[in-house]
Amino acid sequence: MNGRQGFVSALKVNVVDTTAVGDIFIGAFSIKLSIDFKNIEEAIKYGNKAASLTVQRFGAQSAIPYESELVEKAQLTDI
Repeated sequence: MNGRQGFVSALKVNVVDTTAVGDIFIGAFSIKLSIDFKNIEEAIKYGNKAASLTVQRFGAQSAIPYESELVEKAQLTDI
């Protein structure tokens, strides 16, 4: 790796339920990282997007966002 360090901010959203958010972040992060292992920052941002959608919904399985929702959110934000 290139030795870069930094901080990736979380997205500010209205939280209604934090159930499963850690699992969703790690899952989305891992998927992105498996595609491009050198781009950790983008993987973190992708995990943040998935987590930000998850905490705005109730439940665990029903709160998991679809890929299409993450793509749509990426178009609405510069993240």
